[in-house]
Amino acid sequence: MTISDFSVKRPVSIFMFALILIVMGLWSLSTMKLDLLPDIEMPTLTVITSYPGAASEEIERIVSEPLEKGVGAVTNLKSVHSSSKENASVLTLEFESGTDINIGAQDVRDALDLVISNLPDEVNRPIIVKMDMSQMPVFVMGISGIEDTIALKELVDDKVTDRLKRLDGVGSVMVIGGDEREIQVRMNHIKMQELGISSNAIISSLSAQNLNLPAGIIDEGQKEFMLRSIGEFNSIHDIGSIIVGTTSYGEPVHLHDIAEVIDGKKESRSYMRIDHTQGVVLMISKQSSANTASVAKIVKKELEQIEKELPSNIVFYSVMDQGKMVSTVIASTASNALVGGLLAVVFIFFFLHGWRPTFAISVAIPLSVIAAFIPIKAAGYSLNIMTLGGLALGVGMLVDNAVVVIENIYRNMEIGKNRIEAASTGASQVGTAIIASTFTTVAVFLPMSLSSGVAGQLS
Repeated sequence: MTISDFSVKRPVSIFMFALILIVMGLWSLSTMKLDLLPDIEMPTLTVITSYPGAASEEIERIVSEPLEKGVGAVTNLKSVHSSSKENASVLTLEFESGTDINIGAQDVRDALDLVISNLPDEVNRPIIVKMDMSQMPVFVMGISGIEDTIALKELVDDKVTDRLKRLDGVGSVMVIGGDEREIQVRMNHIKMQELGISSNAIISSLSAQNLNLPAGIIDEGQKEFMLRSIGEFNSIHDIGSIIVGTTSYGEPVHLHDIAEVIDGKKESRSYMRIDHTQGVVLMISKQSSANTASVAKIVKKELEQIEKELPSNIVFYSVMDQGKMVSTVIASTASNALVGGLLAVVFIFFFLHGWRPTFAISVAIPLSVIAAFIPIKAAGYSLNIMTLGGLALGVGMLVDNAVVVIENIYRNMEIGKNRIEAASTGASQVGTAIIASTFTTVAVFLPMSLSSGVAGQLS
């Protein structure tokens, strides 16, 4: 018994099967991730190495050039581009298409380990960053309202950042802008020369007297007490009171005798301005497995609640909401596909001059689209403009095939067969041809899905 014979002779079974497909398809749709694009892993790595206080020429000679030579022998490395700026070196490594970027990152890390031991001690360890589209911020929020940017940043760190990190689906929260507190020691070189105290002596004294150290264990019967010597600075007065040397008469010299200790802020190299006032920017990224739209919605709701709890002068500005953008694009794409399907139904009715074939195709379109969400979900794909575009293409092919089947069924009815026999015979007669024509279309796009690199990930 062919599929067409079974379909016309077992209508109840076919109806129940269609109902199961609808339920499973709607469940798959409701649990699918909603993203703008598929998860794309670019074959690119960025190596960031900081060298505080160094000029761009020094960065290039001391950091960038040795690192370039070190990673030059990494397998599948296509090209290396370096950028040397004040305080930092940035290397962009591009790998051959299809390279496993995780293996590439490990190879780069091993190559860098052989180089960094020859760099100056002041050079920080290189940071390797993968170009992962899923780690792009899903929500960017600007915050202002306090002129003291140190206090503003501390407020954001204490009251906002920690709460956002605890939300489901949130991967990281980055705070950009604002000033950081810095305790500055401004030395009086004239007094230092008079007393014979060097800068190195002051630095050594600050390091040696700002420590908490274990001081042993005291046993008292069945109890054991751990001792620690508390020596960390708690105030500016503590810093100024440390002894940094002695005079020629043996009298102690305190830091405040030869220097001024100031509670200040780090030198700013950049400024973040929001609505003409200085502020900070929050960049919230999602976990790779999380739903973009859902995470953005949860973050937005939490930020609205936090804003109500903060002082009234603190103002939040929504800079970018990727969840809203994704929902708009997906809704627009789905709307266009729906309009296309409706237009197809209208044209079918216009040319076939009958409501029965039009109704059959009208039922087949939504049923097939809903059922398609089952394998899409099973394959781990998200709902994005690429999958919706594929569904729209599938709807066009579905309408074409349905018209061919219905036309053949009507042809069999015209030669005297009843409806059941015409439906069974008409569908089976063109079934092989329709499957073959569908596979020819699949064959055109199959190489893209099997290709490596970005093209394969997009398809």
